[in-house]
Amino acid sequence: EEHLRLAGWLLGDDPAAVAEARARVLELFPILEKRIAEMAGNLSGGEQQMLALAQSFICRPSLLMIDELSLGLAPTVVGQLPDVVRRIHEQGTTIVLVEQSVNVALALAQRALFMEKGEVRFEGPTAELLERPDILRSVFIAGTNSRDGTAKSANSPGLSSGGTTNRASSQNGDAPVVLECREVTKRFGGIQAVDAVDLELRRGHILGLIGQNGAGKTTLLDCVSGFLTIDGGRVLLRGHDISD
Repeated sequence: EEHLRLAGWLLGDDPAAVAEARARVLELFPILEKRIAEMAGNLSGGEQQMLALAQSFICRPSLLMIDELSLGLAPTVVGQLPDVVRRIHEQGTTIVLVEQSVNVALALAQRALFMEKGEVRFEGPTAELLERPDILRSVFIAGTNSRDGTAKSANSPGLSSGGTTNRASSQNGDAPVVLECREVTKRFGGIQAVDAVDLELRRGHILGLIGQNGAGKTTLLDCVSGFLTIDGGRVLLRGHDISD
């Protein structure tokens, strides 16, 4: 509620305009109306993104710049936001979108500027970008740094068929545990972001956390690092409890 009220400051002392703008954005994001009395910090990542967009939309901007619309969001949320952006565009707003997800970018943008290492490699209608697999492959397929744009095999030097380095795969499970999580739990309001996670990281190993957007990977790292206070469980570093 306070975020939306603050976002309407440009409307001045016009309560009717503020009320109309608030109703308009809550129609776009009905979940925000259900959680209007919640602390913004207790919203999920997707709901926080919706709140940021709602703040932007309240004053009907003529130009809207969106940096990473889909970053860190669950697929169900990512599927909702493009429709909202399209509705804002249809109301006359010009939009610049920075986006890593080629699917989201192609679904929204009419014109594309493709950048790599600070240089523009393509500029033109978005549909024409689909006809340039050499450009898309160079960024969106892992390990493609060769000059001809072909993807490196998982059996390239230094990689085993499983994609791990030979050095790491040669080590066994007898190495001492460096980092351990025991039933680490984190909640944001009614959202269970991390649910009793156990893991062990042994000396010299590389541990990968893999999962879709919104699975809780970043939240788990924030819990381990102490950036977030955990709601349950323990974190141990070389056997020492560092949970607090």
